[in-house]
Amino acid sequence: MYSKSYLDRIAMASLFIVGVVLLWAGFNYPLTFFNVILFDPEPYNIIKTILSVSLICMGLILVKSHHMTVAIIAIITGISAGSFSATSLMFHMGGDYLMDLLFAFPLLLIAILYFFQGRRYRGYATGMFSVSLVVMSMFSEYRLSLIGGFGLLISGGMFMLLGIIGLLRKESVSYDTERDYGFEMVSIAGFMFMTLYTIVSSFEVYDYTFYVVSLMLSLVMVTIAILGLMDGVLLESLMQFMYGFACLIFATDRLLGGEGYVITDFGAGMIIGICGLMFLLRRQFTLAIPCILFGVLIVPGFEFTQGFIWAIASSAMTPFIAYYSLSRWLYRDIGKEILPITE
Repeated sequence: MYSKSYLDRIAMASLFIVGVVLLWAGFNYPLTFFNVILFDPEPYNIIKTILSVSLICMGLILVKSHHMTVAIIAIITGISAGSFSATSLMFHMGGDYLMDLLFAFPLLLIAILYFFQGRRYRGYATGMFSVSLVVMSMFSEYRLSLIGGFGLLISGGMFMLLGIIGLLRKESVSYDTERDYGFEMVSIAGFMFMTLYTIVSSFEVYDYTFYVVSLMLSLVMVTIAILGLMDGVLLESLMQFMYGFACLIFATDRLLGGEGYVITDFGAGMIIGICGLMFLLRRQFTLAIPCILFGVLIVPGFEFTQGFIWAIASSAMTPFIAYYSLSRWLYRDIGKEILPITE
């Protein structure tokens, strides 16, 4: 178990690296738009990939702690920037703009929660990051994408300053020994990243860009699920693990030139369906309904095109797990209970 002071330093260092990555990415937009070449694309993408992987690792260290919000910002930044750079390096393709558009929503929620908590500087920095992602995702081929690039520069500078000041002042967040940080990690972050994956897999074109995104998101899901299982959060973690594991196998096999494994999807669907029955016995209907639906829908997978039935079953789960994650998040940060805590 990491010490509180160690986690505090990791959190501030994460915010600093988030700022560096956003500045690095934002600076490239005006250069690309005006066709100014200051450095080769390959070193640029290699550095951004290394920084992004570091952010994801740091976020996974922080996700089961009082710095979970910082962890989510770090992981989102790492996946967004890392998937663009890795896809460019390996396949000379662009990034996943649908994923970035989806990432803007949890970032916007974080910004709003920061404002509720009176942390306006963090709220402005995160809000600027969110708006920039929306602009760049929706107007990637137009001059308006420059606005998004400049937005990344501004928010990146704000995050860097926040990280530096936090490290120098040794800024600390209060640690509540009575809180179940393992359950918060699974119920909020785990289900949030699962929701993002279900939406992306339901609407995105299945190409190498998607497979890189799928690999990164599924690795995050599986890691959070394993940490949850080790912390005794059994059913929720098992559900997330089986979904993430099936996605991980699929993405890895597709990147290696294979077709994926229907039997893996079938097995994961059956176990998730059994988890749904267990949730039903525990009267946790918000999780029981999507799990049972997923298990029932995945059965005909052998008879349909690879990926089609998975997208249908994932879409059926999305509103339930998104609502569950949101309800727990609001309860954690502002004490508003929109779903009974016994659920």
